[in-house]
Order: sequence, then structure tokens, then C-alpha cells
Amino acid sequence: ITNDDIANPATINVVKTVINDNGRTKVFSDFPLFVNGTPVVSGDTNTFTAPAVYTVTETADPNYTQAFSGDCDSNGIVNIIPGDDKFCIITNNDIAIVSHSSGGSAILDTIIPPVPPLIEIIKVPNPLVLPDGAGIVTYTYTLSNVGTVPVTDITLVGDTCSPISLISGDTNNDSMLDTTETWIYRCSITLTKTHTNTIVATGLANGISATDIASATVIVGLPVVPPLIHITKVPSPLALLAGGGKVTYTKKVSNPGTVALSNVHVADDKCSPLKYISGDTNSDLKLDTTETWTYTCQTNLTKTTTNTAIATGEANGLTARDFAIATVVVAGAAPSLPKTGIINTENILIPFTILSVVFSILIFLYFKKANKKFS
Repeated sequence: ITNDDIANPATINVVKTVINDNGRTKVFSDFPLFVNGTPVVSGDTNTFTAPAVYTVTETADPNYTQAFSGDCDSNGIVNIIPGDDKFCIITNNDIAIVSHSSGGSAILDTIIPPVPPLIEIIKVPNPLVLPDGAGIVTYTYTLSNVGTVPVTDITLVGDTCSPISLISGDTNNDSMLDTTETWIYRCSITLTKTHTNTIVATGLANGISATDIASATVIVGLPVVPPLIHITKVPSPLALLAGGGKVTYTKKVSNPGTVALSNVHVADDKCSPLKYISGDTNSDLKLDTTETWTYTCQTNLTKTTTNTAIATGEANGLTARDFAIATVVVAGAAPSLPKTGIINTENILIPFTILSVVFSILIFLYFKKANKKFS
């Protein structure tokens, strides 16, 4: 297995999320992505020489903030070694349009924040191992809506297996992933060597994108079963009024594979500490295929935040990894006209001046005409 890992090239997958909670309308394609200056597409897996250090960048927009997560540091830098499969997540959030007023203190109107979408995808290969060499593997992708709003513009981008076909799930045939639906996709491919396959699912609701990532390894040529792991993260609430408040993240970690996982670890880039609640029913510190471990974490948010949780687990000398990405929207505050009883002269200065001049001319002409009449 070690020799196969060294032979495999390292990969970097750049994943874009866009949040339009302040009225702007940019989409993925408005932010061209690059790795060391080489153009890449969101969700595509790209091969790079390793070991090396790479920098992920994009064509920025001054009306959007930028934040990195996943395997990239806060500056978009990622280190790779041969055999790595790294993910760099870039989140762009639109900046509020600021209105200015004078003549007194502005009163802030309450804005109802848009509810962001939330999706999850699980990928399971069958079989997980081809001990005798090359063979056909069928990947089953299970896509669910774990949020509270229907999700449109669903896309699945796989790095090696195509076509990815929708088998079932859209029960009302409206092309929207409803909260009551689970969509099933499948794809088959012939593998000749050990391979890690990646899928990136995206969707859209209320101008905000949702993203989830799933990876699975199939072992070829050795009788070793690789591990699988899955994490789901659900914030409560998903949206807050201006000023923000407390948010509780519930994370559920499950094992969709066939072997128990040891050394299970869960981390979140925006919320800590994580508290283990329940799930290890036999108290053996192994995530069995019949178990779901639950963790929670609380934090106070004062602005719209996208955070990334990563779950890892080990079995048979291999490590499985999964990501969960969730956005909580915190509303901005829109200034209205000052409630002071005083007219805002800044807004009407020019029209008032024009009216004053016109009125003065009319009065002058009136008296001039009157003087001629009586002279």
C-alpha cells in the first residue's frame, strides 16, 4: 500500500462557495480560481507535482470578502506530498451596501435574513477492494437536504467516474432537492490500481450556495479493506437577526463502510471545543458500522459565517476523511431616514435651491409687471 501511495500523484481540489445575503448576485464563475497561477475549476480534482507548496488564489471582487478553509491555511497555502488528496475551500460573502444619512441619528430597520441551504452527500464504492486486480467498481452517491429550504441548481462533479446518473429521488419531478427527498446517483468505472475518488455536490437557495464533499478509496491488488467515514453538520439556528447570537452545531459521524474505525477525530475551524454526546454504544472507542456518534459545539456569531468540520478515522493502516460545510447567515441592518422630525437637507438641498431661484424670479417678474401697470 505504501508503494502505491508513493506512485500516485498528489491532487488539489479547490471548492468554491458563494454567499449573497446582502443583495448582490455573483456566482461561482465570477471568481476564476488558480493554483500557482494555473486556472482550475471549482470541484475538479487537479494533479500537481509533489512534494511541494502551492498557493490557491482567485480573481477577487472588492464587494466580497474571502476566507479559506479545509486543507488551505488562511492565506490559501497548502502543502502536499505524494499520494495526498487535498481540498481547499474558498468562501466569498457579499459586503453590505452602505447608505449614508445626516440630520440626526439613523434608525436601523430590522432585516429578515435569508435562510441558507444545507446538503450532504455520501459515497460508497462496491466493492471496496479488488484483491485479485483490476475490476469494475460501482459508486453509489446519496444526496440529501439536511436544511430547511428546497435546493435548486444541483450539480455533482466527480474527478474520475462519469457519467454520474440520477437513479431516483426527485419524487415530484421539479428538479428541486426538497427536505423530504433523498436523491440516488450511480456511476461505474474499471479500476486497475488503488484509487481515491472524489465527488463535490453543490446547490443553491436564496442566493447562497451549499457544498459537500465525499471521498472514497478502493484498494486494487491487495486483500485490504479501506475505511469510510461520513460527517453531517447542522447549525441551529441557520439564520440570525442583526447583532447575531448563539448557534449550536450538531455533528453526526457515521461509518458507511464495512470495517470499524479507530482513532476517530472531529475538528471544526470556527467552533470549539467539541463535546461528545453519545453514539459509542459498546464503549469500545471504535466507530462501528451500526453506530452514529453525536457531537455538539456552541459559539456566538456576529456576522455571516461558513465553517468546515473534518472527521477522520483509521482502519487497516489507512485513514478515511470527510468534510461538512455549513453557513449561518447573520442579517445586516439597513439605515432608514432619521426619525428626528427634521428634514434631511442633504437629500433635498439641490431641488430646494432650484425652487428658491425659480420662485424669486417669478416674484420679481410679477412686481415688475405690476409697476408698469400702475406707472
